[in-house]
Amino acid sequence: MLPKISVIMPNYNYAKFLEFSLGSICRQTIFPFECIVIDDASTDNSIQIIKKYKKLYPFIRLIENTSNQGAVNAIKLGLKASIGDYVCFFSSDDTYNLDYIEKKLMMIQEYPKVGLYCSLESYIDVDGNIIDKKNIINTSIKYFSPSQSFNLLKKGFFIAGHTAVINKKYLIEVGGFNEKMKWHCDWFAFTTIVLRYGFCYKNEVLCYMRMHKNTFSSSFQIWDRQKHVIKHLLDELNNRSFVDIKEKILNRKIFFSLSFTRYYFMRYPSSLKMLSMNNLLNFMYCILIKELCGLRLILKFIKIKLNIC
Repeated sequence: MLPKISVIMPNYNYAKFLEFSLGSICRQTIFPFECIVIDDASTDNSIQIIKKYKKLYPFIRLIENTSNQGAVNAIKLGLKASIGDYVCFFSSDDTYNLDYIEKKLMMIQEYPKVGLYCSLESYIDVDGNIIDKKNIINTSIKYFSPSQSFNLLKKGFFIAGHTAVINKKYLIEVGGFNEKMKWHCDWFAFTTIVLRYGFCYKNEVLCYMRMHKNTFSSSFQIWDRQKHVIKHLLDELNNRSFVDIKEKILNRKIFFSLSFTRYYFMRYPSSLKMLSMNNLLNFMYCILIKELCGLRLILKFIKIKLNIC
């Protein structure tokens, strides 16, 4: 019997992309167990398109929010409603290769107890043109243990959420997605999972994330908002349930792989302004660590910086 994969797709006013995203799911060589679309009170014709596919493909389920709740809450609603043992989170403007589900199932069958299954990340623009592809892992190794995962994260490996299928049991165990972490909630959950249970990687592009001008949160430029999000992240690390991975996540090389920094560099690779922002992040990071995690960690952080320099 094949493992059950639930695709969870939040949508808000992306009717113009739904034919591509839902179409890529409905043309899979092996269908997912279910595809749960959570429409977050769209004002365009999204509902009509979703219902059209739902009528043709019984594995598609529709949840309609009567008011806009935001992407994180929509995802949490889909996760709660899901039946599968494994979940993946698929934006309504992204697209899958037609063998995405089939190849993820093969990975799961080979390594059934792993926390997360991901693949080579790739990005497209609004017109569907490939604009970026990251190939960090050049190896035939498919499975990475928790200790190997830690070393990879320190080297700059980033878990691209749009490529990941996650063991739902482990995702629930780490608390799912904490809405207080906002745009970092998936990064935190996925990083915790791979540090505890390892992950499988396929060095092949199986899906594409669509990049928009508004993909990058304007909050990146508003440190007052960003620092509160990071404060919530650090508060969560002080919870006893994360004592086993706290210092690993606070490793400088891992902490600064946070997605908002990564995506900004990808969109603005020549931006010299990031130099001053990077200095600010280092400074604020030190202050937050000192305030929330104690003097011992701030001294350790300074020691790491001195060794690097």
